[in-house]
Formats: sequence, structure tokens, C-alpha cells
Amino acid sequence: MSRSLPPSRSRWCGALAHALIVALVFALVTTIADAQSASPAQPPAVAPSTVQASAAQAAERKRKFEEDERRLENGDAGHDEDSSPPEQQPTLFVSPAEVGMLVNGQQSFTLFDISGRNVTSRATWSLSNSDVAVLVGGPAPTIVAREDGTVTLRAEVAGETSEAQIRVYRDKLPMGAVLWREPKIPGYTAKQIVQAVPTANGPDLYSVEKNADGSTLIRAVHSDGRQMWMRKMNGPPSQQNQSNDPPPAAQPPAH
Repeated sequence: MSRSLPPSRSRWCGALAHALIVALVFALVTTIADAQSASPAQPPAVAPSTVQASAAQAAERKRKFEEDERRLENGDAGHDEDSSPPEQQPTLFVSPAEVGMLVNGQQSFTLFDISGRNVTSRATWSLSNSDVAVLVGGPAPTIVAREDGTVTLRAEVAGETSEAQIRVYRDKLPMGAVLWREPKIPGYTAKQIVQAVPTANGPDLYSVEKNADGSTLIRAVHSDGRQMWMRKMNGPPSQQNQSNDPPPAAQPPAH
């Protein structure tokens, strides 16, 4: 014979069992959460591609270090692969290279190469500003100043160029202004200016210049700054070979 619980007691037992299950689940969840918060954070996983890239960079740094070390051992530390080439020396020269003049004034020019050859007739001449001056053709290219300002005269021969700078003043040349200046020949320094004996077609001045090797450069110049010719003589004066075409006689300038 079976015996059943009263309905009220059966409902009470079911509620008690449900409450125990809820308590156990809550305790389990709390324990798991505490364990996760107490454990240290795990580092994120590193992708294989990132590891390979880092290894490649390290290998490249090592290779460059070994190359630099070999250069130092072989004495090549001063040779930079991307060093700029040395500056190219000029081979053409407009004479004079710098001029100061007044409005309505005129100035002629010549062009010569590094060997002293006159190449004026072979050049193409141009001005940077036709408002300041105009260019007149002829055996010796001549500019006529029109108004106050600065202008550049350019000569070109077979792709090579040379320039002269011209400053035009309205009323008078200011104190200290350059009347004319000869182009500088690389390596040479002017040592003496000598007045020439006046002749019909000869120069007015001689410029005597020297370089570090003791070689002498003589330049014959007109009174307006145009170079007529130049001669190079190697070695000290006592050992110089005299040219078959010596320059005209010269004398010191009168005081």
C-alpha cells in the first residue's frame, strides 16, 4: 500500500529543491568569475607573418652592420655611395663678368674659353630683361641701358653657357659701385695690374695672375673691361718658355 504526501507538503518540497538548485548555480558562476579575474591576462596571439617580418628586419640590420664593419676595416668609411659629384669648373667666360653703368650707356662684351680662345662670334647671346637693356648685334655684342635695374647677359656655345651681371643706375654710380670686373679663372689669383703702352689696337691693361703651382697667367684687357687675349706660362718666371707671340711692352701705371 502506497502513501502519498499531502498536496501542501509536496508543493513545499518542490520549492525547496528549486531554491537549492538556483543557489548552487549562482555559487558556481561566482567561483568561475573570481577565478578568471584572479588569473593573469594572456598576451594576444602573434600572427606568423608578424614574426617573419621582425626576423627579416633583424637579418637586414645585421647585414648592414657587417657591411659597415667591412668598410671600416678596408678603409672605405669615407666613400659614401650617394655622395654628390664634384662641382664642374666653368669652361666659358663672358668678359667683363660684372658691369655697372648708367641709363643710355653702352657696354660691349667678348667670350673666351678656358684656353683663352676668343669664341665671341660662335655664341648665341640673350638678355634676361629687355626693359632694363637691349642687345645690339655686331662683332662685339653690345648692350644699351634703358632704365634702372639689373639684367643678366647670357652666351651659349654648343650647350655650354656663361653669364655677365649688369647693374644699371639712373643718374650716377654710387660710391663703391663696380664699374667692371673680369671673370675669375679657376685656381688663379690676381697679383698685379700693369698699364700697357698705348697703341692703336692694343690693350690698355695687363692682369698678372698666379696659381698654387707657380704658373703665371697674363690677360690683356681693354679699358672697358673686355678681355683681348690671355697667355698661360708654366712654372716659375725663370723657367717659363717664352711665346713666339710675346705681349706688347708694358709699363707701370702713371701716378
